[in-house]
Amino acid sequence: MIDLDTATVTANIAFRNPRPDRLALTPDGSRLYVSRNGGGGLYGLSTVDTATNTITSNSEANRLIQDVAISTPPSADLGLTLTATPRPGLNGRIDYTLTAANGGPARVATATVKVTVPAGATSPDCQVEGTTATCSITNLDNGASTIRHLSVSVALLTLGTPHTVTATRTASSPTDTNPANDTASQTCTASTPLIINCP
Repeated sequence: MIDLDTATVTANIAFRNPRPDRLALTPDGSRLYVSRNGGGGLYGLSTVDTATNTITSNSEANRLIQDVAISTPPSADLGLTLTATPRPGLNGRIDYTLTAANGGPARVATATVKVTVPAGATSPDCQVEGTTATCSITNLDNGASTIRHLSVSVALLTLGTPHTVTATRTASSPTDTNPANDTASQTCTASTPLIINCP
C-alpha cells in the first residue's frame, strides 16, 4: 500500500498467485478490489480491508479478468418548493402550489410527497385524507419538474392564528442523497376571509 500524499510505502500485502493486475477502490476508501491474472489459466479476485491492510477474501476465476470497477448506484435529487397565494373574498381561500424538481442525475421513477393540511382541504392532483395530502410522482426526468395544486378554505382556519402547511418527500426511487431540500413550508394568517396574509 502507498500513501499518495507522502509517496511512501505503508504496508506490504502478500497476494496468492497469480500476480496482482488491476484494482479498484470503493468511493469511501474502505475496500480495495484487486484482480490476479497470470499464465497457466490462473485468475482470481482479492478484497483488501484498507483499514487493516489485510486480505479479507479471495475468489478464483476460470478466465482472464479484463478490468475491475466499482459501480455507483443511481440517485436522483428531488427538491421541493411550496408557494401560497391568498384568494381573499367572501369565500376566501389559500391556493398552494407544490413544485417537485429533479436535480438528477438519474430519472425519478417514483416518489411520494405528503403535505400536512387542515381537514377539508382539496386537491385535483393529490389524494387528501384527513389532514394529509399524498402526492405521487412518476417518471420525472433529470432537470424536469412537476406541479401539484392544493386549496384551503379560510373557513377551515382559526382566524388570526398562523397556519403552516408543510410538504415532505417521504419516499422516492432511486435513492435521494440530498435531504436538505426534501421539505418545504408556507405559513399564512387569515384575519377574515377578506384579509389573508402569506408572507
